[in-house]
Amino acid sequence: MLVYWGASGAGIRFTHRIAEEIGARCGIDAVAMSLHVNNAWLDKANAASGSVVAVRSPVGRSLSLPLLSEIPKALKALKSHVRNFGAEIVIIPMNFAMALPVTFLLRAIGTPYIYVIHDDQPHPGDYAPVMQRITQKILLSSAVGMVALSSFVGENIRHRFDLGRRRQLFMAPLALHARARRGEPRTLGEGPIRFLFLGRLLTYKGLDLLAEALHEIRNRDDWRLTIVGNGPERAFVMKAFAGLPHADTSRLEFLLETEVDATIDRHDVMICPYAEASQSGVLVEGFAAGLPAVVTPVGALPEQIGYGAAGWVAQHATAAALAETLRSVLDDRSGYEQRSAAALRAVSKRPGQTGWAGIVKALVQQRTA
Repeated sequence: MLVYWGASGAGIRFTHRIAEEIGARCGIDAVAMSLHVNNAWLDKANAASGSVVAVRSPVGRSLSLPLLSEIPKALKALKSHVRNFGAEIVIIPMNFAMALPVTFLLRAIGTPYIYVIHDDQPHPGDYAPVMQRITQKILLSSAVGMVALSSFVGENIRHRFDLGRRRQLFMAPLALHARARRGEPRTLGEGPIRFLFLGRLLTYKGLDLLAEALHEIRNRDDWRLTIVGNGPERAFVMKAFAGLPHADTSRLEFLLETEVDATIDRHDVMICPYAEASQSGVLVEGFAAGLPAVVTPVGALPEQIGYGAAGWVAQHATAAALAETLRSVLDDRSGYEQRSAAALRAVSKRPGQTGWAGIVKALVQQRTA
């Protein structure tokens, strides 16, 4: 059973894709999902699992009294769902507002859970970093198995936490959680190259580096940039990119799930100018559409793009290095199609890779041995 009570964002796609993979290998009747009533992919969930129960609970930072009163009802519904379905193991696909109460319930009723680690520690400027550290430490302490989404995060987790002998840490790259949406690589036309920055506008995303880098090439007419997203850095973005005629900041808002794929498809290159990172989900969404990416050499970003096979890695996480990389992209278009092909290959599952069905089966067998 997968439990994720977030209502929007990358978590709902991620949860759904885990369910799809297990269902494809084990049959959809072997998969159940406990989701939020406002989950944007709730209708799709019924096709990916044999048992779906929607609950109402606080999401994000919305902790109003009416919503707080829904928590006992949500936990009661989950308890019944776990028992009625006969869940052998629960997957918590990422940290969320009610993750701790959920795990306390699971421990009380004796149902083991797997926790998916997206970041080994909060990013600079991220939401509620102290609470993130506390909740993740508790989630890790009682999980029977953990899954990291990159080698970078996996190694950091091994150094930061005592995993113990009986608890396994698996690695399942983010690229395993998406499938190509096109069969052929993309090609570039004669017009400007269209860059896309997509995601929450947070300090660690390097938007200041990107603005400074683009000012170095502001007089060139062979590029366009669209920034799509919202967050604490919204006001900064509007000011920093105001003097760049080829930068579009008219979409500083959270996209509806139905708009994400179409927005990506209208662009040529994803750009992740992060000053700090674990790995990036938007890179994978771009790969599914054949978009190569420009990244800084932080975290698992170079690892994700095959150290340049599916994009371009700046020499340093600085504005000057980023500007130089952008010039390379603009000046030499000859390798674009090959990089697009590599992006598509990244989201094509290869024999021998550990998938979710294998992870779940290994942990269930370990528990029953």
